[in-house]
Amino acid sequence: MTYPTSGNTQTTVALVSCTGILGDTLRRNLMCTADISVVGDVAFDLIGHLCAAIRRMRPDVVVWLTDDETAIVDHPELFAADRGCAVITVLDDGRRGAAWELRPSRTALDSPSLEALVDALRGASTRP
Repeated sequence: MTYPTSGNTQTTVALVSCTGILGDTLRRNLMCTADISVVGDVAFDLIGHLCAAIRRMRPDVVVWLTDDETAIVDHPELFAADRGCAVITVLDDGRRGAAWELRPSRTALDSPSLEALVDALRGASTRP
């Protein structure tokens, strides 16, 4: 599913596997944040499908609700589409999170409140 974007949006975000109550909460809050545009919402099924979807959407940041980050470690090509993008994982039902820069590099985040997640999205989308 693709969501409309506005002309003044600075950060584009693709959601991966954002299901259930936590996924719905993330989606609703991000869609209501003025400088963030949700450009897509995909399930993680096959590596090839996800890679193609991310390339089509060209997000600045991917938010991935997951219990297991090994797909990122094992398949960094998922997010290397054209210009690359940052990945923020939300783990343990929202109790932990991590920011990945595809160098690869992982930075632990504090307990990701919605405000901390939005701040991490803004920071992850900044490129040198």
